[in-house]
Amino acid sequence: ALGRMKLRDSCSASQLRAAGAAWLEKGQRRLGATRARREQSVVSCMLVGSEKVYFVAIAFRLFALRIRNQLMSSAKLTRVDVPVVCVGNVAWGGTGKTPCVHMLIKLFSDISRSAPVSQSQACKSVIVASRGYALDEISHISEYARTAGISVELAVGKDRHREIQRAIDRIRGRKRPTTPAFAVMDDGLQSLRIQIDYGILMIDATRPFGINRRLIPAGTLREPLVWTLQRVHLVVLHNANLVAPRRLAALHKFFKRKLQLFSRILPKATVTCSSCVPHAFLVVKSDNTVQILQRNQLSHRPPKLCTLCAIANPEPFEALVIEFSCRINAYSNEEPLKATNELVQRFRFVDHHQFTLRELLDVRNAARKNGAQAVVITEKDWFRDQTLLREVFYDAAVELWILAIKLVPHDPRVFRQALQETVARS
Repeated sequence: ALGRMKLRDSCSASQLRAAGAAWLEKGQRRLGATRARREQSVVSCMLVGSEKVYFVAIAFRLFALRIRNQLMSSAKLTRVDVPVVCVGNVAWGGTGKTPCVHMLIKLFSDISRSAPVSQSQACKSVIVASRGYALDEISHISEYARTAGISVELAVGKDRHREIQRAIDRIRGRKRPTTPAFAVMDDGLQSLRIQIDYGILMIDATRPFGINRRLIPAGTLREPLVWTLQRVHLVVLHNANLVAPRRLAALHKFFKRKLQLFSRILPKATVTCSSCVPHAFLVVKSDNTVQILQRNQLSHRPPKLCTLCAIANPEPFEALVIEFSCRINAYSNEEPLKATNELVQRFRFVDHHQFTLRELLDVRNAARKNGAQAVVITEKDWFRDQTLLREVFYDAAVELWILAIKLVPHDPRVFRQALQETVARS
């Protein structure tokens, strides 16, 4: 090595050490490059093999879905005794189905109150059908209906036709029987066993074609988009307030053009937009009560927050937390919202994840270490692990906040007209 570097007799010991270190570093880089090329060749071979397996799997899935749809379409669809409104999606999770169900229930309550007394008394019940994953969504819907004073009968199970029919029998078997106006299904557009009178397809405008436009298991698409568009009456571009207006207009034009291809099947199908709007931070108190956050309760301006969520798409939730925390930081309506807030830390889990005690303790300790005032969660996470969350954040230095959101349609007349036509069939 010393001969290669052509060192002179006058070189000092420090120069010799530096030259030796440079030569060793050069040799390690060469060796690392050789190993990297070998690993890259191995990885490329594996990717080529996995790509072939992926295409075979997707081809088999498409073939199985096609056979299933043909068998279901040839069979006679079962109809329940009430009209059915289905709120579904084509990309798995995080598209705003549950807030849309809340909005439909509230809209039906407003329609019933504005209707004549005899009609509102005859139809004052709503059936909500759900698959019941972890019971978080159905608990959220039940609590929302209870606080709003709306009569809702729950139908939880995989066989939605059987569960809806059982709910109808329970309503009619009461001492004061009522006639259910309609049944709303939280998810189920891909279920071809039950007759759907009005289908609503929820599309997340932030990622309208899933994470990578691929089918499950390589992506989040349940089936090709064109297959689902043949069975829906309304396409809702949700989270429209989180995308640029130019992109939103392009998505609106794209889905409207796609629906025109199936105008012979559903001539009245249309496209609309909706926004996910936060309206309050709910603070969980030590006495097990939940109160609305007031501005004088903020210890930082803007507040230092951490987020904790177990939903399919956490990015819109985190963006809404940042936006709303800056909004409540303003002292008056005349003051411009120039404050920018960043989350101290983000804790993400898979959709419908059941929190453990160890996980929540780690989140609380990390938030306390980073100086956060509160940990913000979603309403769905709160209703799923309410008891454990109260236990961990009971009288703690870090507060627990719940971001309360609601779906605001850009054109409420579309939903109102659809609901009125559906209820009129009952």
